[in-house]
Amino acid sequence: MILPHLQHTLSQLTSFSLDENRLGRKLFVLLNQTINSITQTSILIQQNKSLRFQHLKQTLL
Repeated sequence: MILPHLQHTLSQLTSFSLDENRLGRKLFVLLNQTINSITQTSILIQQNKSLRFQHLKQTLL
């Protein structure tokens, strides 16, 4: 009687572990996308600053 109960518990733990792994991968992908987005935003901000500086230089000259 104990053996089937242990097998059921083990299968529950295994499936929970797989779900946990899927969630972990999804969170990793989301974190990676967020980091890429922040990096791209930072690049755009730097480009914008550079363009504004060039425009200011041209205006002053």
